[in-house]
Amino acid sequence: MKRYIRYTVSLLIAVLLMPAFGLAANKEYFSLLEPAALNGRHLKAGNYEVSWTGNGPNAELNVSAGGKVLATSPAQLVPVDHAPAEGSVLLSRNPDGSMFISEIRFGGKKYRLIVSPPEPPNGRTN
Repeated sequence: MKRYIRYTVSLLIAVLLMPAFGLAANKEYFSLLEPAALNGRHLKAGNYEVSWTGNGPNAELNVSAGGKVLATSPAQLVPVDHAPAEGSVLLSRNPDGSMFISEIRFGGKKYRLIVSPPEPPNGRTN
């Protein structure tokens, strides 16, 4: 009995400490149907993996393909009331007409990532 309790307590401690040491995997996948930028880095249409650190509301996300990190950005991890049936990527338009990722929603998940908007050139605001 003592062995079982010791094992259970050890397992519980390990699980609770995983986020503190960055061992918890926050990872999902998404597809871009057209080219778009994330924090100034241009991404081609295709399939990507997104991982993030932080359990909210502030997160730092990494977008990867083929095991290589292509872009990073600050984001907000925001809960939603109802999980969407399918994932989606919301794109917004820059003043020059180019597109950037503004939000990533995941099918079957009750959270979304709202990506911080790109910085205006030379710190100007509209």
